[in-house]
Amino acid sequence: MAVKAHVVSWQARLSAHRAPLVTVGGVLLLAQAVLLFQQRTFVDLFYDSGNYLAVAHHMVAGAGIFNHLRTPLYPGFLALFLTLDLPHPIATAVLVQMLLYGAGVCEAYVLAWRLTGQRWGAAAIATLLAGNLYMLQWERTINSEGITLWLLITLFLVLERALHAPERRRWVWLLGGLLVAVVLTRPFFVYLPLLVLGGMLVQAWRSGRFAAQWRQLALVSVLIAGVLGGY
Repeated sequence: MAVKAHVVSWQARLSAHRAPLVTVGGVLLLAQAVLLFQQRTFVDLFYDSGNYLAVAHHMVAGAGIFNHLRTPLYPGFLALFLTLDLPHPIATAVLVQMLLYGAGVCEAYVLAWRLTGQRWGAAAIATLLAGNLYMLQWERTINSEGITLWLLITLFLVLERALHAPERRRWVWLLGGLLVAVVLTRPFFVYLPLLVLGGMLVQAWRSGRFAAQWRQLALVSVLIAGVLGGY
């Protein structure tokens, strides 16, 4: 009965967002069709693609995750499909990237709605992402930009939950995992854990929750530093 009630509750919540989400989804599908017609290829190679594929093949061959060319997360993502018995592993990886971009658009809608409380305002923001042909090109490319975008949107969605529901500590642990994933995908974001966790400490102090939260934030910070430093 409890599971059924939970499902009914989620259905009621989603019904209020049906029209905005259908609109966003329609724009996303139209943009996908336009992009596919323009490119006429499903997989696009960029100047960095060779490095990512080389590292992925080294991983499959058992060379490990440490490589001077690239950090391991995106090559590991490609290596996963290379190890599977698939007729077109790279095309399958691109298909998953497309699905992740769609998930990122939906998450952008949820994040905007949580921050503004406006369904159609959130739909307008998500539509800007759904219909952005420049951003959509990266999902078809063997490059880390598409997955990085999805990771960043997911990270800030989890950050919003961690700030507004601090009693649910699992959000902070999930946030720590996402911060590690982002840095191991794009090293440019190595500063992000300091900014995010430092900002959370400031917020905890301003809200009077510093005594209840600083230990967990400190432990997550130590674990992130240990993983990234160890790598």
